[in-house]
Amino acid sequence: MRYHRNAVTNQNQREFIQNSNTVIAELAEQFKTSLQTVIKWKHAGRVTDKSSRPDKIHYALTDEEQDLIVFCRKAGLVLDEIWQGLQAHLSWVNRINTYRVLVRKELNRLPQEEKETKHFKKYLPGYLHLDWFYLPRIEEKKRYCIIAIDRATKWLTVGFYSNMTKGNACDFLKRLKKELPFKIRIILTDNGFSFSNRRYRRNGKALKEHDFAKLCRQLEANQRMTKVKHPWTNGLAENAIKQIKANTTKKFTLNGYQEAELCITTYVYYHNFVRRHQTLNFRTSYQTLQQYRKTHPKLFIKEPTDMLKLFNNVMKLTI
Repeated sequence: MRYHRNAVTNQNQREFIQNSNTVIAELAEQFKTSLQTVIKWKHAGRVTDKSSRPDKIHYALTDEEQDLIVFCRKAGLVLDEIWQGLQAHLSWVNRINTYRVLVRKELNRLPQEEKETKHFKKYLPGYLHLDWFYLPRIEEKKRYCIIAIDRATKWLTVGFYSNMTKGNACDFLKRLKKELPFKIRIILTDNGFSFSNRRYRRNGKALKEHDFAKLCRQLEANQRMTKVKHPWTNGLAENAIKQIKANTTKKFTLNGYQEAELCITTYVYYHNFVRRHQTLNFRTSYQTLQQYRKTHPKLFIKEPTDMLKLFNNVMKLTI
């Protein structure tokens, strides 16, 4: 049984008061309480505390709006995706009242695979995480995708290639150098053949410098590699790949690699320009770029507005 936080009598004492013929003053002295408390329970007709909950609860959202939130949740969307998507059409929907709806409907707990990962140490723009993943076998040949995500701004870039070679990795790095508005200072990769000679080493020494490492040195970028057989040390890239797959190839039925690449590219622009990331204080990656441009102008080699022009051109082609 649950009692009110300021209750001075328990259930047994209340039953005794109601069934006793003793004078009220003596009962108050016996239980060390006031006359008003004894009189209250003498004529209460119950032994439980009355709920302070109102008879009718007024919610911020209507039943139809709550049903819409439940529908989005059951469709696999996470909390931030639900309220950000609805707020564009219903301005009064926010993160708090959306979360309360999920709690009332017992849908607030995420599956194990969607739980938030640990936070990374904060860095300024220019710390890139790179990694490969392969697209589903849609056609007769294989197709691979390489991603780069900036640790500070969560800016995401992808490239599509037919092979995971060091030449393609170098080509993607040159593209990053050309497209990104900030200087590339640090690059974190795994120990794959396209990034490192570590697997070819004999007696701790490689025969020659890897092409990707050479290009990093030419671009004045410090290449760092994860510990062997520890892919979770590049967790930011791993998580980005998981999000890309969950929202593209695992969500839609795709008829070819052209559709798959277009779908992934569309998600990348959503990730950079539309999605407000919790780790960025609910700002988009593009808004975070603009903020860093004002606070750390020396890190930038061009204005972030060029990225918005590229986004507008791509949207015209995909709509």
